[in-house]
Amino acid sequence: MELVLSKIALAHLLKIVSDHHETIFKQKMSVSEILDLRVSFEKSFKEERLIYEQLPNGKIAYFIQFNNKVMYELNEEIFTISHCFCLNIPKYRRKFYALIKARALQTKKGMGIKKMAIILFNEDLLSKRYFSKKGKLTYIELVGETSYGLKILSKEKTAKTQSIKVDKIKVNDISKLGELERNSHLQDKSSRMRDVFSRPESLKEITVFYKNLLKRNSCFVVKKDNKIAGSIGYFVDQKNKRGLIASIFVANEFKGLGLSKLLYKKLLQEFSKKKLSHYLGASTTTRVLALSQKIGRVESKSVYIVKL
Repeated sequence: MELVLSKIALAHLLKIVSDHHETIFKQKMSVSEILDLRVSFEKSFKEERLIYEQLPNGKIAYFIQFNNKVMYELNEEIFTISHCFCLNIPKYRRKFYALIKARALQTKKGMGIKKMAIILFNEDLLSKRYFSKKGKLTYIELVGETSYGLKILSKEKTAKTQSIKVDKIKVNDISKLGELERNSHLQDKSSRMRDVFSRPESLKEITVFYKNLLKRNSCFVVKKDNKIAGSIGYFVDQKNKRGLIASIFVANEFKGLGLSKLLYKKLLQEFSKKKLSHYLGASTTTRVLALSQKIGRVESKSVYIVKL
């Protein structure tokens, strides 16, 4: 018998996620986003990757959406929980944590996966506190409003000397960008990606990343006295009309000159031209987080990595 998600449960699941979206973006989810989410939930339930429990009134007490095996940003196969929610009621909290642990260990035994990534809504303080003790915060998803960010940056002092130029990425920039970004993370004690960039193969991986940005023509490079000082890479989500910040860094020897602000300003001007009202990105260092908050970006989700 094929598993079918009930209309009542589906409606409540969609409401939980859409309420979070509206809180963060200050606007309702688009029709296409709701449709994609509906399909995702229905497929996950059919494949037994969606677990939930309802209260007597039909509302959701908790739900967990699993992806048993995915390629994660860390270039490693990781058991992932892409959506989850739990009411702040002890008996449901206990069930919620127990189910996550049981499914994670089952996946570890069956597939040999050693880590779990759990993506939590920023407002779920109890889960964030719980998993901060079990694992390691990897990154924080941030959401910003393009027009507001530009407004703030227009009042900020940014580097404007003739020796500093910002332009689109070129083939000859790639090798140096990979080297500088890797070193930037390795030398920044606040970076949550130091372990990733310390791996020998990380330089090759980031070179491939920049080659993809070059193909898309979606990376700005800042240079001082013709020396590469940093970059900001991005993607455009045409379907939902949003910008996505893929990476940003400024090499250590050029920090303190206002180059990060200059890169953000250039990028937001690009997003504004493309009529992208909001943009997403992730903070992996406290420095990025501090500047992001200054230009009005708000924390949407937190991702924790837990060893199984």
